[in-house]
Amino acid sequence: MKQERSQTALLLVALVVVSLSGFAFWRTSQEPGREQLSSSPPPQAQPEVVEASSEPSLADLVGQLRQRSEALAGLPEGPQREEVVRKLLTESKEVGNHAIAAHRADLTARIGQMLIDVNETKFAEAFLQRSVGLLKPAEHGKDAMYPLAQVRRASGRPLEAASLYERAIDIEPTMPAEFVGLSDLYLAAGRMGPARAAVTRGLARHKESVDLAVQGAKVALLDGKAPEAATSLRTILQSQRNHVGAQLVFVEALLATGALAEASREAEGLRADFPEDPWGWIFGGAVLRATGELEEGSTMLARATELAGDCPCTHEERLTIAWASELSKAPQVAPRARTEIPNAAPTPPKTSPSTGAPG
Repeated sequence: MKQERSQTALLLVALVVVSLSGFAFWRTSQEPGREQLSSSPPPQAQPEVVEASSEPSLADLVGQLRQRSEALAGLPEGPQREEVVRKLLTESKEVGNHAIAAHRADLTARIGQMLIDVNETKFAEAFLQRSVGLLKPAEHGKDAMYPLAQVRRASGRPLEAASLYERAIDIEPTMPAEFVGLSDLYLAAGRMGPARAAVTRGLARHKESVDLAVQGAKVALLDGKAPEAATSLRTILQSQRNHVGAQLVFVEALLATGALAEASREAEGLRADFPEDPWGWIFGGAVLRATGELEEGSTMLARATELAGDCPCTHEERLTIAWASELSKAPQVAPRARTEIPNAAPTPPKTSPSTGAPG
């Protein structure tokens, strides 16, 4: 009898564990992905396809392509690199065709982003356009729309990129990052009204989003309301001190209100926390130039330029470096205008004849 009761108890425990596991999995699957600070939202979660054969899965093949693309960073320009890139593009096309045939928009997005990161933007745009055209975003996922928008924005076509985000937002569920990205694209196109409206639309669906609150402050800053933006961002940072997006806009608001010493401290904190990220160096250089330390500012901007590189994924950083390199001594610094000239690449920083650094 004791043995039967023991077996019955074990069976009940097993059933409870299975039930709880299923509930935990259900809850996890309902939670949105972690919000990103860039204008490109995170890919939608897709169930991993488990393949019965011993051959590598499509996801494995995409991962291998990513690893090989990252290895390109160590190869100098020349015939060897060109051959590696040629093979990478050939295999990317082959794996990408399989991903499209399998209706894996999440994987086509990863391939497209990988191609963007190695600066093969024309190939990336053609591939992503094909993916978006052949796969139904409402059915197969809208992942590929984001890197395609990134390419178009980087090539001076922010309104074309915005139209992709508008299409994505029409498909539920939405994410705060989609509305932030849409607002940024309208700012790049010089459309202040739609940029503000994108924030309002986003907050109507995601009332508690800190990212959207930060974007609202950015729009206010660019609309000539620097004190209001600084106050709003200070409040946000009191409870969300590690929100990098808020920190970046806050530094710009401090520059606009003439709080140069506080802006310098904020930029120094960014460099301490993220030494390999260009933003702390960009704003550090901007503060130095605004206080009249032009050579020191140029040196800092040279470091920012090195960290940013020339990938389309650092388009915003390079535009801000160009803005900072034009600053001179002033009690206040107007925020960088986000409007971009269509079909024009970011202006490279001027070169100092004495140091060879941006000047």
